[in-house]
Amino acid sequence: MSQNTEFHIPEGVKLHKSFSFPSGHSSTAFAVATLLALLIIPAKYRWLAVVMAFLVALSRVYIGQHFIPDIAAGSLIGTSVATLVFWYFTENKAIRNNWLDKKWSCC
Repeated sequence: MSQNTEFHIPEGVKLHKSFSFPSGHSSTAFAVATLLALLIIPAKYRWLAVVMAFLVALSRVYIGQHFIPDIAAGSLIGTSVATLVFWYFTENKAIRNNWLDKKWSCC
């Protein structure tokens, strides 16, 4: 990379030079998307959750708060933790107390 490389920096954004690994926003977005996809969203719409999480992660790069490795690690952590939590509560029937089997009604 040359010394004359210019980056797009949105007005009013302060660039951080440390503490950016991993991205907490990416971890949270992918954890929520994974749990929503596994628990609530119908199969044919699950890709929307992934797209939304991906857009959150890319927004962090766009505003200059993270780099690609930061959001990749955050995404992997969020997806992994959500998957492990889902597996733990659905496989261990003594602990889950059947809350996933309940019928939920809005009204």
